[in-house]
Amino acid sequence: MFAMREPIAPPATIRPGKNPCWAKGKNTRCLPAFLLLGVAQTGVRDLYARISASADIAAIPFGTGWFFTQPEVKWQKYMDITSRFAQAFPNKLLGQAVADGFDIVWQQQSRLATPFLNTMAEARQRCLRQKKEALGVCMGRSMPHARKLDAMQGEFNGVPFVGQGEPVRTFSVPQLVRVGYADSPAPSLIVMLRLPWVRMHSAYWSGQQYRQRYNSSAKGEAAWVDASVNSFLQCEKKFGVERCALSFESLSSENEAAFGHCDQLIRGLYSVFLPRWRQDHPRLLALRAEQYYSRPREVLQSVFSFLNLKTDDEAAWSRLLAGAVAASPDREARKPPMLGATLAKLAAFYAPSLKELVGQLSDQPDARRWYQWMRYGIEEVYS
Repeated sequence: MFAMREPIAPPATIRPGKNPCWAKGKNTRCLPAFLLLGVAQTGVRDLYARISASADIAAIPFGTGWFFTQPEVKWQKYMDITSRFAQAFPNKLLGQAVADGFDIVWQQQSRLATPFLNTMAEARQRCLRQKKEALGVCMGRSMPHARKLDAMQGEFNGVPFVGQGEPVRTFSVPQLVRVGYADSPAPSLIVMLRLPWVRMHSAYWSGQQYRQRYNSSAKGEAAWVDASVNSFLQCEKKFGVERCALSFESLSSENEAAFGHCDQLIRGLYSVFLPRWRQDHPRLLALRAEQYYSRPREVLQSVFSFLNLKTDDEAAWSRLLAGAVAASPDREARKPPMLGATLAKLAAFYAPSLKELVGQLSDQPDARRWYQWMRYGIEEVYS
């Protein structure tokens, strides 16, 4: 159906049980029954550690490579890991957490972009041999052809790109995950989100690469935000929000050079990514990191209810809630706060996307809380 660097071997005989498992010769192969996906700096690691403490969960260790967004992870090796955990705990629900699995920026889709990558690798070698123009300029001239080859591959495989001008890939990471599960049920998805400007503040003070370039100060953070917003708005004028969010660094050499500081801004455009996940994954629970930081039991209860697991044992709850939430904003309070003008710029940038997101989540059991999350979050910026 599609070309990638390594083919997926689809399930054969489905075996009943809590997890998607099937027979392959004399072996049983399994994949996670649920995935906890987030965006960097949303508290996924801490939440997963507490979920993993449940007696009903078999948790693949945090940080284990995820085949679907990491080309260096081979399918056979990934299946060996997931199957080993499922078979070691046959009566438990198998899960995996991917801290940056939700935001399907172009970098995350590289497994599906073989023609583009091959073409650009050849262009790089060719450009390094010439002395007439800068490397970025030379390589940039090959990008339209590389994108065209990607689109031709999609057309050939029955998953054409859509849109005029610069078309958008319709078969992306969410669809690749669904193909990996073949005739087995799709995994249940748990998605952790956070107010994007708060998440960006956390990312700035957690990522040395940003502070090395802009310095460790509120003014440096403001310069980073200005550069990020300006780069994206320039892209948006030419290609539109959706194309820039999904394909930013593949659209021009200028974008590729800017992605190193613009990536965190793009990852906060949740409303672009969510519909692509829901298209092939109907069972999805969306969580707010802010609620988890302040009321972890409430969020954990939602997770266990979503996974149809019992949580009426108070002794178990004591174990699950032991210790402070590691991703608490308390540690960020020790850093210089984001300048008011910077907060306002980000709130204005993200407001349209958040409004779309709230509409997309209108079928969630706590839909009203999502509206309040957006409204109070924006109001706090201007208070």
